[in-house]
Amino acid sequence: DMFSSVCEWCEGEVRGTNGTVQRVNRGGSWSRSANSATATSRILLDPSTRHNDVGLRVSRVPVAGQWQSLFNGTDLTGWTGETKRWIVEESKLKTNPTDNMGQWLVTERTFGDFTVKLQVYTAGNTGVRLESESAHLDVEIGANATNNKTGQFQTGDLKARGPTASAFRPLEWNDFDIIRRGSSVTLHINGELVNTADEKTLPDLARLTGPVKIGLESHSGSTSFRDIRIREINPRIHVGKLRNH
Repeated sequence: DMFSSVCEWCEGEVRGTNGTVQRVNRGGSWSRSANSATATSRILLDPSTRHNDVGLRVSRVPVAGQWQSLFNGTDLTGWTGETKRWIVEESKLKTNPTDNMGQWLVTERTFGDFTVKLQVYTAGNTGVRLESESAHLDVEIGANATNNKTGQFQTGDLKARGPTASAFRPLEWNDFDIIRRGSSVTLHINGELVNTADEKTLPDLARLTGPVKIGLESHSGSTSFRDIRIREINPRIHVGKLRNH
């Protein structure tokens, strides 16, 4: 319970007219009344105060090497975008079959270096996108398998890098492994290396070095995704200042 463990120190000090300095604490603690266990509760304490109901709260962060599910199989928790144009059915994330327009979903979270695993079944043209604030990379999937473009990488500057192998099986479930390390991206389909690129082979990837969101797209036809998982390498721990607001 984030509001009943300890009162939490906030950034900034309050100086009284007599020169005394106090610091804001927010939230409740195990030793205080229930009505103080809220995000808006505030008290002033001497900065030198040391007590077992005053301190900083601990937030859980991902551990490197552990797989995390990006799709819970029941709803679109953790995703944003054109959510009304997707359907969750039988633990699958599916495009609306009556909607022929392009459909997009993107993770609410951003990620640093990682491996993403997912399964996809498509009768149309779909893909996966890695998107930062300044660049993106599309991994093409689907109908283009007939002209050997499933697994093609395309960046925002419209430069493309074609696949080196054809491992995609149309109208079947396919396993995709996308590995991102800085500006380097590698793709395996059904266990076979299909494509790899970095800023030397696709110059726009030089701008894909920051945290990225993971997107799912469908340009046409019906598409289903399932078992979408991620394993982060050296997860970024966000350490920020606690402001009095």
